Amino acid sequence: MPFGLRLETLAVAFQTTTLLWLWWRQQQQRPEDSQQKETIQTLKRDVAKKERARVDERRGRVAAEKELRCVMEEKLDTSKGCFVQPVGTVQSCFKVCLGTPRQGSLAPSTRAKITFYRGVSPDTLVGLKDFSHVWILFVFHQNTNGRNSRAHEGLRSDSHRHTFRAKISPPMLKERVGIFCTRSPHRPNPIGITLAHIEHVDVRERTVYLTGVDLLDETPVLDIKPYISAFDSLPDARAAAWVSTPQPSIEIEWNSVSLQSTIHKLSEKSVHYRGAPENLVAAIEEVLQVDVRSKYQTRRWTSPDYINSQVIDNVRVQYRFALLGQPASFDGGNSGAVAARILIFAAEEAPPAK
Repeated sequence: MPFGLRLETLAVAFQTTTLLWLWWRQQQQRPEDSQQKETIQTLKRDVAKKERARVDERRGRVAAEKELRCVMEEKLDTSKGCFVQPVGTVQSCFKVCLGTPRQGSLAPSTRAKITFYRGVSPDTLVGLKDFSHVWILFVFHQNTNGRNSRAHEGLRSDSHRHTFRAKISPPMLKERVGIFCTRSPHRPNPIGITLAHIEHVDVRERTVYLTGVDLLDETPVLDIKPYISAFDSLPDARAAAWVSTPQPSIEIEWNSVSLQSTIHKLSEKSVHYRGAPENLVAAIEEVLQVDVRSKYQTRRWTSPDYINSQVIDNVRVQYRFALLGQPASFDGGNSGAVAARILIFAAEEAPPAK
């Protein structure tokens, strides 16, 4: 065979081999490409499905909110109502309801401040520093019974329905009494009044610094008024016997000295106790000594195996409760005070409030 013909034959064979190899590679890649395309299509369908679900959920939520607003407007007798709006907000060492003292004076080391809105003139606070205490009118903003629209029907002047509980069981009493002879936050109008000690008034910043508080963080403030002992303190005033029932004396015990050292370090990052670690320790002890809970919570709280926790400012302590007398005497009865002990065994930085 001539050399030129042989070379041409080799070239044709090489081209054929190359084409066969390319065809084989394409055949190998087709299943993989097909699988990728199928995966992409599946993901696109899932995204579209989730987007439709999100749109439907939003549409339903908006419709429900509109319906609830219509129901509220229909059931509330706004023509006979009184419109009020907050003038400021509380920034408190208490982030949750559980563990907040029933009266601020029972825990004098607790701290908070009221910052008034920019629409409130700083001049409104001129002269307040001359008073030692202040009355605070506020809203129970974390109530749970006000979210039910049916609960507002009884507020209409022409309504004959009773939607709010007429009687409740106070923590210090075994029997039920009328809501208007208690200071329960669950009232027809969720408005509260409390007395606090004035530490400092910053007129320029529209801020009043307080101690001895029982207010939650972010509580809306409707008004404040100075406490005047000549008018507000009545020597002949009387109260129900169950209100003045002696409470059990509770002893606070720290599991180790290092716990208080931990609290001292945490106080450097606190909002209300920076530079005052001893006051933070005192606030923790005072709050635990006057803790108020429902009967169910008290039974669980006093269980020796139950681990309790309390958050003050940026500190969370864990503790156990031990009765030194008959447990039945601690649930608010009138059988006398019973000594008890709280053992604090852990202290750490509190997680951010939700």
